[in-house]
Amino acid sequence: MLAPNTILQNRYLIVRLLAQGGMGAIYEASDQRLGNTVALKETFFSDETLRHAFEREARLLARLRHPALPVVSDHFVEGNGQFLVMQFIPGNDLEQMLRHRGAPFPQNDVLVWADQLLDALDYLHTQEPPIIHRDIKPQNLKLTDRGQIILLDFGLAKGSPSQGTLATGGRSIFGYTPDYAPLEQIKAEGTDARSDLYSLAATLYTLLTGATPPGALARITSVASGQPDPLRPANEINPNLKPSVASVLMWAMAHDRNQRPASAAIMRQALGDAARAATSPGAQQRTISNEPTTVVSPPARASHPVAPPHTQQPGWPAAPQPAMQPGWPQQQQPSMPQPYYAQPARTSKAGWWVAGSLAALLLVAIIGIAVYVYNSNQSAEERAAIKVDESGKAGARALQPPNTNAPPSNELGSSEPVSGEEEIDRILDRYVEAVGGREAIESVTTRVAKGSFELPDLGVSGETEIYAKAPSKLLVVIKLPGVGVSRTGYNGATGWSQDQQTGLRKLSGNELISMKRDADFYRDVRLKELYSSLSYAGKDTINGRETYVVEAVPPEGGSEKMYFDAKTGLIIRDDAVREGLQGMTSTESYFENFKSVDGIKIPFTLRQQSALVKVVINLREVRHNVPLNDSIFNTP
Repeated sequence: MLAPNTILQNRYLIVRLLAQGGMGAIYEASDQRLGNTVALKETFFSDETLRHAFEREARLLARLRHPALPVVSDHFVEGNGQFLVMQFIPGNDLEQMLRHRGAPFPQNDVLVWADQLLDALDYLHTQEPPIIHRDIKPQNLKLTDRGQIILLDFGLAKGSPSQGTLATGGRSIFGYTPDYAPLEQIKAEGTDARSDLYSLAATLYTLLTGATPPGALARITSVASGQPDPLRPANEINPNLKPSVASVLMWAMAHDRNQRPASAAIMRQALGDAARAATSPGAQQRTISNEPTTVVSPPARASHPVAPPHTQQPGWPAAPQPAMQPGWPQQQQPSMPQPYYAQPARTSKAGWWVAGSLAALLLVAIIGIAVYVYNSNQSAEERAAIKVDESGKAGARALQPPNTNAPPSNELGSSEPVSGEEEIDRILDRYVEAVGGREAIESVTTRVAKGSFELPDLGVSGETEIYAKAPSKLLVVIKLPGVGVSRTGYNGATGWSQDQQTGLRKLSGNELISMKRDADFYRDVRLKELYSSLSYAGKDTINGRETYVVEAVPPEGGSEKMYFDAKTGLIIRDDAVREGLQGMTSTESYFENFKSVDGIKIPFTLRQQSALVKVVINLREVRHNVPLNDSIFNTP
């Protein structure tokens, strides 16, 4: 964190910290050259690939000019930080304002903001190439003193390679916000203009109801299990809203992007029409956007079933059932679909996507705990000492804690200063010894692990099974009750994934690289030889435990930081920034509840947090040297 009065580029004087997260910080700063106040956004990445991504996005944003968008005036790199210089917008964001109000915003105010935002999105989406924001939410909206809404935080903005192409080319240096992200963004199928419309509709829903809408993954999971979509029409929560407005929001929040408005202009037109329907005769309607909204009389459409009435929340008067709204102008756009809150069949194909998508979301976490021991933890020059207990099983030798007041040294318990390379050697060799030693590790040829997983934020849980065989075969099975089973495997040459929704597919690209790396049962090379570089980064305290920190750069790009417990020698935390389901993804993994299985220390609990999902995995049993047929790892 930058201290107040720090000067960057001999120009920008830090005034105060405005916000800080795991990937960056935003400061209020004074431009000493021009004498004005600016917002200075810093990112915490030092990887060269991410530097290039930052520069690309900075250039992309600097050319934008719209009343609802902050002006980006400069960007630079200083030390290990990358900085964007932006227009400073004083005051609280809409999420803070909503919380302080304790009640939804007035409908007319929100509709004026929506008109301004849709005009801004139309401007962004019609750029060449189109620009997709990808993180619209109340926290990224501010209101000026003159009533102009401002859309902030373009760290996610991404230019599409060409008109009509999903914006999947290139990588974003940030994640997204699951509560406001559409299904295709969570599924990593690419984002386009309709993805922003979903996020905007979810944001308007929050502002109009005071409630955060259920996330796309929670919605699809509910539908898959035979329950109604938990997304209720906004006017059922706040009966002061007109059904015409709520209907547009439901339209824009359809799971299938093809069932949403095709463009910001169409949604703007629809909300403009809904606003007229919601405004009493003679009432003055405020419009601040550059161009007036054109209203086209919509054609009638067939009605659709609606959800059964919900129990009203305390404090709200009883709300009537929403009236059926007419369809909106087509303009090569499908009519407003049957809402997803209608009761689905229990055999919905969406359920099979959940199993398959959860496999992708959970795979890294599950593999992390399954191959923790074997993930490059051998020494090429020596075997760590082990002892044999009375049962004849290999066991871990008792370790002498290091002098925690000095950097790691060449000998356990020694405090003599050593070189950076020797520090790395000592940490990694001690880790191998702490796990159980190379002989114990190489005495195992197969592993079967069974356990459960939970996504606590989504209320989703299931079972998992992991099968591994030396030298490089792996099968991960994920079972979601009431939905189905997904399998992902690697046989030493080919990676594959299978579920009922997507069928059988071959792994490629970073998916295959990750599976191949994690399928190595044990390796004859040192850990440092598997990374482009390793460096000792000093000490840190994790949950009250002192650790030695090793920074690493994987050959496929990104970065990694491993925390070795100073007392036990085991890895208790791993932070990684890697190419994942949604571009460069930051993940924090915590290894807990270590148990000895055949003399090998294994973490039976893994807690992992990323922009995609929070996962908790608990193993129930781990068995070694179980006969496994090679056919289970082959492509079905």
